[in-house]
Amino acid sequence: MKTGEIRESDDTGRHTTTVRQMICLKNGVSVIDTPGMREIGMANVEEGIDNTFSDIRELESRCRFSNCRHDTEPGCAVKAAIEEGRLSRDRLQLYLNLGKENTRNYARKKEISKQRRALRKNREE
Repeated sequence: MKTGEIRESDDTGRHTTTVRQMICLKNGVSVIDTPGMREIGMANVEEGIDNTFSDIRELESRCRFSNCRHDTEPGCAVKAAIEEGRLSRDRLQLYLNLGKENTRNYARKKEISKQRRALRKNREE
């Protein structure tokens, strides 16, 4: 792949590829090169998260409190599963992080849509 020089001032470079490409590494990881895209995220993907983490969702349904954060609350089935070695802390953290990202991005997406509608309305007036 064509690459550019690294700036000495901040040790960063400029992405110079011009073709979309997926690179599959030997360890099973895939890297997607998408020139022109600065950010990718997710929003409104609760169903996918719930399906992927159905084990945690099932444990959550057995927590003593419906708003359990799986931190210090008594009767937390998720904490019990971690302590018993049936669930890894890393898997729980990934689940929590993806849920936060989804919520944050969905709210941001709704706000952007709201701003676009207002802009269109102002142009029409």
